[in-house]
Amino acid sequence: LVLPLRVMKFLVAKKKFKETLRPYDVKDVIEQYSAGHLDMLGRVKSLQARWVDQILGVRTHSGPVERRGRDRGAGPEAEAPCDELSLLGRVARVEKHVQAIEQKLDILVDLHRRIL
Repeated sequence: LVLPLRVMKFLVAKKKFKETLRPYDVKDVIEQYSAGHLDMLGRVKSLQARWVDQILGVRTHSGPVERRGRDRGAGPEAEAPCDELSLLGRVARVEKHVQAIEQKLDILVDLHRRIL
């Protein structure tokens, strides 16, 4: 009773082993490679489009952009959420920071002159 079961298990394992040694069908390999390559190209194209959209500040289908920081709803001069992501919006924000720092520096220089 045990010997026939062992022989059956051996024959099944031998069959599986021979199947794994069977060479791959070249057409299947090329088809799988092509499908994977097309999928990869689609993902790269999607990432590039998202990167360009972020630089240009184009709103994507992912929904509204949430604003962060102190100036949420700060008034009419506040940037639009789209501008916050665009390259021009970023440059404008940096320029605002530089102007604020220049004003503070001017105040400090003026105070220093008054003291001396």
